[in-house]
Amino acid sequence: MFFLLILIPFLFVWGEEISLERFLRDTIEGNREIKAIRQEVLSLRSEARAARRDRFPYLVIEETFLRTNVPAQVLFAKLNQRRVSPADLSPSSLNYPDPISNFETKLQIEIPIWLGGRLRSAEEMAKIRWRIGDMKARRETERILLDAYSLFVRASFLREAVEVARKDLEDARENLRIVEALHKTGMALLADVLRAKVAVKRAEDNLRDRERLYRDALEEMSLMSGRTYQDVEPAPLGVCPQLPGGLTEVALEKREDLKALEENLKLIEVSRSLRRSEILPSVSAFAGYSLYDRDTPFGSEGSGYSLGLKVSLRIGTGLGALERIRSEEYRRKALVERLEHMRQAVLVGVRKAEREYRTASDRVKSALARLDEAEEVVRVLRVRYKNGLARLVDLLDAQRDLGRARVEYLEALMMCHLSYAKALFEAGVLTEVVR
Repeated sequence: MFFLLILIPFLFVWGEEISLERFLRDTIEGNREIKAIRQEVLSLRSEARAARRDRFPYLVIEETFLRTNVPAQVLFAKLNQRRVSPADLSPSSLNYPDPISNFETKLQIEIPIWLGGRLRSAEEMAKIRWRIGDMKARRETERILLDAYSLFVRASFLREAVEVARKDLEDARENLRIVEALHKTGMALLADVLRAKVAVKRAEDNLRDRERLYRDALEEMSLMSGRTYQDVEPAPLGVCPQLPGGLTEVALEKREDLKALEENLKLIEVSRSLRRSEILPSVSAFAGYSLYDRDTPFGSEGSGYSLGLKVSLRIGTGLGALERIRSEEYRRKALVERLEHMRQAVLVGVRKAEREYRTASDRVKSALARLDEAEEVVRVLRVRYKNGLARLVDLLDAQRDLGRARVEYLEALMMCHLSYAKALFEAGVLTEVVR
């Protein structure tokens, strides 16, 4: 039967067949959008590492040149250069000093000791953002894989639809041959010959349209995978895969976007801690060493060190920090509502996809039965027409019904594959299953 023929490679294919698994693997490796997503995740990872580095001391190196005749600055520059003489302390020298140049080389280390928990909160927030970004990236990658899966199934359907169109054309030409033979013996009318020729023209146009759509699908496959496929044909669809059970329970554990929303709750909690740290004191230490010279950079006519400990408390009189803490609480409550809504939406989506799959699976069986019946009708009418017991118009109508039944079977098979992939996507396990 015909449905058996579409499950094996066709004779007209000269190119290499590419399987669904290979195409999805090529997409994961070569799709430019997936590559961009990976780079964004690496960016978040670097930000998380940078936040951790903020716990380390800061090293400050400065080189400053000053030319001045401001009395106080002149005196202190000479003091730093260790060049003060008794003449410099006379009233005239102090009030009207000559201009002086000063090169100051400073090396200072700043050590954060305790900043009210700001460093720890900032580091934790960066880690959570990295995890959220990674989860969103995996979900977006899965969405791209669903598009790739759908594209491959459609291309495979079009490949087989082209073969159906070729089969329809062969049948139409066979009908024309039979009619012309009968017309020569006076057993068929000229009108029957003309009808048969119209049917051949219609079948030729249909074949050209499907070949065009098929070529377009192959180009889209190359764009999706980031690879150039030459002389490559998508493998036939085959039977529709069996959908695993228990997807509703799996979805609540596997959906990456749902887990990302849960991580956002943690992010808000850490953000509240960061807001609270704004009203707490901070403690830091510093140590520095300076060189001073009147002529050359990095010179050392004079030098000195400094050590210190700094405690600071910054209080906003408008109590803005308290309002920001309250704002985080409102955000948390809003996110809890969204999270619960999303859980329910995930379950509804999975159940809907499962029902679509079952409907599509039943449709495949129904379409296959109609295909068998249409093939039998054409076979009987062709025999009857040869024996002058049926009209050509009945044979042509049956032939059109057979062509429609062939395409409907392929469409049903395609929709079954698509609903299978959609159900896995809704459950968040498409990437795991197709690999």
